[in-house]
Amino acid sequence: SLLHVLLEFQKKLPIKFEIEVCTIDPMTPSFDPSPLIPYVESLGLKYHYIRDDIVERASSAGKDGQIVSSLCSYCARMKRGNLYTCARKNNCNKLVLAQHLV
Repeated sequence: SLLHVLLEFQKKLPIKFEIEVCTIDPMTPSFDPSPLIPYVESLGLKYHYIRDDIVERASSAGKDGQIVSSLCSYCARMKRGNLYTCARKNNCNKLVLAQHLV
């Protein structure tokens, strides 16, 4: 995975950098990223696990308080916003995006 590639670069490159990991949990029954918590922590990395009820908000975030027209698009924008906020809050100056399969 990209995380493992970055960890290898961190070991071998003369450039020093820190890695922090962030997962956005959209709190939907069809996707539970919580098994990543112990795994990422076992790597010794600073881990940010953000639970955000994106799916619930989507039910009324559309036009005139209706459900959004594209849940995937809405969820992607909300996740990206959470990631940017997390990066700023933790003084991270680069954001590398990847997906994980659980």
